[in-house]
Amino acid sequence: MKTRFILVVVLALAVIFGPVSLGLIGLADEMPPVKAIIFAMFEVGDYRGDFPGEFQYWVEGFNLDQHQVEVPGAYAPVLYNDDGIYGTAIGVGKSEAAASVTAVLVDPRFDFSEAYFITSGCAGAPPSVGTLGTVFWAD
Repeated sequence: MKTRFILVVVLALAVIFGPVSLGLIGLADEMPPVKAIIFAMFEVGDYRGDFPGEFQYWVEGFNLDQHQVEVPGAYAPVLYNDDGIYGTAIGVGKSEAAASVTAVLVDPRFDFSEAYFITSGCAGAPPSVGTLGTVFWAD
């Protein structure tokens, strides 16, 4: 019982003071409000100038590599521009994507209350539903 109490106290202190000790609090004032965040599954190499993965065209099109924020637990850093467009590669597969998106969404530096979410990824569809190159939109 005493061990459980100590564990709960330590975890509570980590949640309260962890962002401060990691330097996560305070940076949010310097970052532009999040207008949109783009979740792409992967990037092959660099964000510019090489063979593109899913994220490179977003980075090049919106100049997302102006700023970068490391997010603990995320697959890749969150990139953003001065206009409030953010983006990151979240990894391929359910577990990598879920862990990465969760890490980004719970990070106290970001306020997603007014943001649009864009998920970009390659996938397959049966020929009865869509042909090669079909784009699917979801509400």
